Amino acid sequence: MTDHRRFGAAAVFVISFFVYLTTVAPSTSFWDCGEFIACAFSLGVPHPPGSPLYLLLGRLFTFLPLGDNPAYPVNLMSVLSSSLAVAFIYLITLDLLEMAEGEGDSGLPDSESAGPGLEGITAALTAALMLAFSDTFWKNAIEAEVYGFSSLLMVLAVWLGLRWLRNADKPTGLRILLFYAYLMGLAGGLHLLCLLAVPTLLILVWRRWPSLLARPELWAAVIGLFLLGYSTYGALYIRSGLNPVIDENNPENWANFMMFLKREQYGAESQVLTVFDRKAPFWDYQMWNMYMKYFLTQFTVPVLTLFTSGFRRATEAVAMPVHISLMPLLLGCFGAVWHARRDPWRFVSMAVLFVLTGIGLAVYLNMPDPQPRERDYVFVGSFIVFAVWIGMGARQAILWASSRGKAFAQVVAVASVCLPLGLAWASHGDHDRSNNWIAHDYAYNMLASCEPDALLFTNGDNDTFPLWFLQEVVGFRKDVRVLNLSLLNTSWYIKQLRDNAPTLPVNYTDSYIDDVLTAYTREAILRSNRLWREDRAVSAAGMTWTIPAASIGILRVQDVMILKLVDWVNWQRPIYFGTTVPDNNLIGLRDHLEMDGMVYRLKPEKADVVNIEKTRRHLFEVYQYRGITDPGVALEENALELLVNYHVAFLQLSEMLRVAGRMDEAFEVVQKCEEVALSPKSWNGALLLAGSMGRLDQTEEVLRLVQVALDVDAFDRPMQYASAAQTLLNYNL
Repeated sequence: MTDHRRFGAAAVFVISFFVYLTTVAPSTSFWDCGEFIACAFSLGVPHPPGSPLYLLLGRLFTFLPLGDNPAYPVNLMSVLSSSLAVAFIYLITLDLLEMAEGEGDSGLPDSESAGPGLEGITAALTAALMLAFSDTFWKNAIEAEVYGFSSLLMVLAVWLGLRWLRNADKPTGLRILLFYAYLMGLAGGLHLLCLLAVPTLLILVWRRWPSLLARPELWAAVIGLFLLGYSTYGALYIRSGLNPVIDENNPENWANFMMFLKREQYGAESQVLTVFDRKAPFWDYQMWNMYMKYFLTQFTVPVLTLFTSGFRRATEAVAMPVHISLMPLLLGCFGAVWHARRDPWRFVSMAVLFVLTGIGLAVYLNMPDPQPRERDYVFVGSFIVFAVWIGMGARQAILWASSRGKAFAQVVAVASVCLPLGLAWASHGDHDRSNNWIAHDYAYNMLASCEPDALLFTNGDNDTFPLWFLQEVVGFRKDVRVLNLSLLNTSWYIKQLRDNAPTLPVNYTDSYIDDVLTAYTREAILRSNRLWREDRAVSAAGMTWTIPAASIGILRVQDVMILKLVDWVNWQRPIYFGTTVPDNNLIGLRDHLEMDGMVYRLKPEKADVVNIEKTRRHLFEVYQYRGITDPGVALEENALELLVNYHVAFLQLSEMLRVAGRMDEAFEVVQKCEEVALSPKSWNGALLLAGSMGRLDQTEEVLRLVQVALDVDAFDRPMQYASAAQTLLNYNL
């Protein structure tokens, strides 16, 4: 590899590594991050399909002497892998440009000894750094998730394919193919998206040396090496047999292991068979409001930028105005057209990767409407390919400018390099998580709310995985048994609650759990008494209350398990529900739940709405709120929505104090909420506080907080102004 290649690749690596290092999250983030960190630290088994390679490498990273925060080294794994991916994109762009300018359509590249020229280096820098600072790629690089690492393996696979082209007639060529097979096996143990790079290689091999694909001995070696790489899954099989605390799906025997690999926890239906049975409108939702929205907003620079409200959120049918920059899109399209005309077959190989990781995934995944979160990270492969074409477009723009004078070409070259710098400048504020402790403290506050040896029912990923991280990695409040309601619908989870320390009194046999409780045959449902077509009075642990009729006429397994666990525990341990658990998951227990800050405690008698003294102590003295009020901390929509739970706790407390006539204390609570829990990005939170101030007859505070809400640079301006106006009308202001 020539010096200019090494220097350029090293330069973009250092730049991206520095930016990611200064914006990386210091601890766990929401969604799967807490689970991955906890499983890497303890070598547990996460949700299917498990990502064993990520966990094994993550475990090695936890040994790095980087302080007493085990989450940070695992986050750094994404920083390092994403920076390496950026470096390989620099090399890939140079390779493709040199091959296109070589012998073109023949499929044989020129020697790489000739330098690429200033325009080629500028193109590679532009491509690499546009990818580095693109929205989704940057987000993947600063948290403990598999997508940064999977991007590295995907671009490494493309680079190896291009290296094979240069060495196809040499012994090195065969070694590259064999290593490629092993790498893809490893990639299968990280994320299946990596394998979408395989067709790119097959196209390159078929065009360059078609007879090679007909050699059975090569295929035998390829399959063997792939399986060798894929054998990292054996780590999950072995670890599950040792019953780690996190052991999802319990894949310690062959039957469970195969169900784990096939992701049967998420449904047994085949993705291929359901492709033509769309779960949501394809063009309107799956393509336009998901893939195209993500694609068009990846490279938002302050050059020729449009503002449009023509999209909606993936999570709900609410408008999502976005900024779209035309310059990067035009350069990418120009580069793709030039690549197609100049070097058709290598263009086809890249275009196949672009389509498979973009439109192809939109077709195959067939995501229903709504989604629990935005899914832009799924399509990152297509953004990677388009970044390469942006670089090619920049090169052609420089060459076009050179025909009009050297000075003009230099200006265009500088402008091309400034394009990713503008992207970094425009995007930095939305990607800086360097002081973001929101998920860490959210989990801390929930666990700190509970009495010793408590049971805590949680609703989903974001109020479960960060808690697992705190318990298994930090060692905080391991006495609290976290019970995830979604997992309570599975047989393996119920058995683990019964069998694995610290055990719970689950008085069900394996056969009853498998054949009756979690089975969905008519006979099993009748035998389990889960038909629930009308409201019905029940008794448990000395309480009598009414469980509402099930919406589908059948109680969920989680509903049965809440009822039975309450009865079996029988007040020997305190029982709590997270405030994130909606009413339809509380099986009619709302009147027996008393707010203790971020949790509701189950009481044997009808409960007060709020335990005033406990909630005040938690909110004022116990809880941590780091980074919430810092305007420099990037908060995604999900984090802002979860922060509303703090606002609700404060304002419920304030309301109870107001009703009790303790007006000064009620006012102090609202002030405290603004001081510690109101993000500068949360206009709806400011309006909630304004409403509370209105009930306290604090007119000036209402006006001030409404102005605070209006000062937020919100995407949804119409909703923002309408809500502010309604708040003023409510108090005749």
